[in-house]
This record gives sequence, C-alpha cells and structure tokens, in this order.
Amino acid sequence: MVRKLSSVLVVALAFFLLGYALGVRSMPLTLSIGSGPIALVQAGTVTETLQLPPGSTGPLAGTLPVASTAGTTLLATLSGTIGSIGLTATFPPGWVQVAANSTTDRVEAWIYPNNPGGISSIAVQVLSNPSLTLTYYIAVSEWANVYLIAATIDTSGIASATSGTTLALATTGNVAATGEVAIAAWLQAATPSGAVIFTTPGGWTRLADNGSDAASNVHVDSEYQPNPSSGSPLSVTLTSNRTTLGAGGVLLVLKPAPLATDQTSMLQYGTVTIKGNTADFSLIDPADG
Repeated sequence: MVRKLSSVLVVALAFFLLGYALGVRSMPLTLSIGSGPIALVQAGTVTETLQLPPGSTGPLAGTLPVASTAGTTLLATLSGTIGSIGLTATFPPGWVQVAANSTTDRVEAWIYPNNPGGISSIAVQVLSNPSLTLTYYIAVSEWANVYLIAATIDTSGIASATSGTTLALATTGNVAATGEVAIAAWLQAATPSGAVIFTTPGGWTRLADNGSDAASNVHVDSEYQPNPSSGSPLSVTLTSNRTTLGAGGVLLVLKPAPLATDQTSMLQYGTVTIKGNTADFSLIDPADG
C-alpha cells in the first residue's frame, strides 16, 4: 500500500534536489520525520510588580531576554499572596491556563503553544484585592519541541503548606512517556523577611527565582527536570531556608513532540521522479513488500 507524505519535506530532500540541479545524480535520498527532545530555549527573570493599589488592575510585564522563535511553546508562571479573594488574571490571546492552586498563596501556570514568534514581553492584567495592596510575580520561559497537536500537559499537581520550610508536590497521574519535561513552581510567604536560599532538588535545574530580594517576605522559585521517570506519578520537594507562613505551588509535565525517526527505508525505491526543480515521491510500508 502506497502512502502519501503531504506536508513534510525535510532538509535531506532539499539537498537531494540541490544535488540533482548541480548534476550530482548519485546523491542518496534520506528522510527523517519528527523533532528532537524538549529543550529550554531561554528563560526570563522574575518580574515583580509592587503594591498594586486596591481594586486596580495590572499590568504585569513578563519578559524574555530575546524575541521568541515561531513554533515554540511559551510558559509563564504567575504568583502572588492574594488575601481573601481569588486571583483574576487576563493574559493576551493565545495563552491558556494549565494549572493553578486554590490557596491564598497563589501560583498559576499558563502556556502559549505554537507561538507566532517575535514575542519578547507580555502584559498581564490582574484584578487586585479590593481591600489590600499586593505584590505579584511573573516569569516567562520558552521551550522547543513541545507537543502542539492537542493538550500539551501530560499530568500535573498542586499543593499548599502553612508551616515548615518545604513544599511537597506530586502529579495526580502517571508520567506517560519518556522525553517529557517537568516544571515545578512555588511561592513562599516566609518569616523573617530577607533573602532566601532555595535548594534545587537532585536531578532538577533552577529556572527562575527572586531569592536575592531582601525587601519582601514573599519569594518565588521554579525548577525543571528533563526526562522524568515514566510509568508512575512524579513527586518533588521544594526547599528553602526560611520558615513558611503560607506556601502554594504547581507541578506540571509537558508532552514532547514526536521524536525524530529515520524513514529512509520506507521510501519506495524507484518512485522519485524529477520535474524541473521539484520531486515527487511516495512512501511504502515495508510490511506491504
């Protein structure tokens, strides 16, 4: 059975055509379909918006070091100690909330899959508590080779704490496959005020934090782990050197795009035809002979 390949013309085919145009008729044709593993492209610093007047709206400005690349996935973590009302945040079009805890020490995760490129900052409108002045935090990062066709999140979890120096997070479901990436973020309202030292868990890497800010007793930290073990729930404990008055966090696992596979053996021999500067070809399932 012959199967069409309608949308994937890989670089190898382009080189084949170039070689043909230059008279190199014996250049082999190869075909690879898919992507590499999920990779961190860049991460912005934590942006702190101080003391929004009661009842006002933002905006909060989340930034990246350089403009994003088209097709990658953007991730934003928004957090704040919000008092007695829920946090109402409005992101620009294209952004989707994928995780949020429900405590007054609020952390939300938002993604923009398959972004159009050229994004170096976002403005997020936040409705402040009508009776309190508050501080909000946002950090933006960019990831390549994240699954884009359907839901990008494999599994997630939330947690909160009112004492101690740690926050234990766990996903509600199993990590489904290899090659995924886990991201854990938390906010800690701590005592006493001052700079905090976060301890990165083993196997994890720091993504962003505001631990050097000694002016506030609210601190935020996010970490990531490539390729967490699959087949079971994922858990991680986030740790600081300060005592918690209140803390909240989220843990999410991003699905990878299909990994690259070599499809050269499935090119039907003798079916590549040259028409000017184009090539027509088809794939054959080896099971069909």
